[in-house]
Amino acid sequence: MTHTKRLSATRAYEELKSAQKKVPANVLIPCEIALERFQDLPQMQPVDQEHARNQCGDCPLLKPCYNYGRANKGALDIWGGNDWGREARFRNRMED
Repeated sequence: MTHTKRLSATRAYEELKSAQKKVPANVLIPCEIALERFQDLPQMQPVDQEHARNQCGDCPLLKPCYNYGRANKGALDIWGGNDWGREARFRNRMED
């Protein structure tokens, strides 16, 4: 059986920042060139998970960014091609 260890939010953030420093200057990071596409998505109606995946596309930080979003359940908006705010809103509705 395969066991995937979840990273702590702090560790995931450190890995994301480390990976970010290794990206060559000529490589575009989608959220750095068009941040407005990634912020405030919880207010969009309806939130489109496909939109999140399309925005992150071929980003070289996709995996560490996703890991950070997964580890940091308080992180809203888009992280690693996933709308974590959508998942948080779903969890909140289930707990009510």
